[in-house]
Amino acid sequence: IKNVIFDRLSYPRSDEWKLTGAVTFYKSPVIIENVKFRNNLSEDYLNIKQTEFRIHNSEFENISSDAFDSDFCSGVIENTKFKQITNDAIDVSGTKINCKNIEVEYAGDKAFSAGEGSTMVLEQVKISNSEIAIASKDKSTIEIDGIAIQNCKIGYTAYQKKSEWGSGTIRSMNSIFNGDGKELLIEMNSKILLNGSLINGNLENVAVDYLYGKEYGRKSIR
Repeated sequence: IKNVIFDRLSYPRSDEWKLTGAVTFYKSPVIIENVKFRNNLSEDYLNIKQTEFRIHNSEFENISSDAFDSDFCSGVIENTKFKQITNDAIDVSGTKINCKNIEVEYAGDKAFSAGEGSTMVLEQVKISNSEIAIASKDKSTIEIDGIAIQNCKIGYTAYQKKSEWGSGTIRSMNSIFNGDGKELLIEMNSKILLNGSLINGNLENVAVDYLYGKEYGRKSIR
């Protein structure tokens, strides 16, 4: 898909079924280049499941819930901007993803969220004026080299949300954090290696007591 604008899309549905995404690829490898996603009326704007993908030079703006959701995929996002996202900018589960030269501004929940055993690699990322910059949960690992976090309520959080999974891990080098927010919210058994310093979590029940609208982020509605 190249040089396309998706604007004001809802989600496919009938009396007996519906999809969460306005644009969905299921077991269908896809390359997206110079594409704009705007003004959706769906749970996810772009939902990719069980396939390979590559997203280049694209934009997500004024998104009513999550901008990009990936389930059990492998892929790359490069040179892409996310702005005015009500929930998560990039939300992945069971996915291996590399993100490079990404800008996120005004994410109402998480800029980057990795769950259910995901591996996320971030290079040269800027996140500003958002609720939570980076979240690793449920046995996921996020590797970061080069990140600037500006005016976010939470910089990094790692925790376990689902009982059948485990803790979260973050390794972040060349990290800059500015603003009045809280840089770290790390649960027991989770950890972060931040600019060479290992920090083990000391909090309990992060998901229940602090996140998803309790103190930070937004309540999950399905």
